[in-house]
Amino acid sequence: MQRVLKDGSKVDDVDAARGLLQLETLVLARAQVTNIDALKGRTGLQQLNLADTRLGNIDALKDLKGLRMLNLCTRVLTE
Repeated sequence: MQRVLKDGSKVDDVDAARGLLQLETLVLARAQVTNIDALKGRTGLQQLNLADTRLGNIDALKDLKGLRMLNLCTRVLTE
């Protein structure tokens, strides 16, 4: 699977992404995501949309070397 779109969903974690090694696009805008640690090491991830989420920390993004598009608009950081 290369693309997962969960715009406006009630998804609150991305643990299922751990097994999606070919994931290139992940859209979780307006989802209830608070933790993205499962995305660590996803070097193939090219597009990530986390707009309007309840994300507490974005440290998991620092090693995503393949990331070309990142949307964090109106996100509320808690840490």
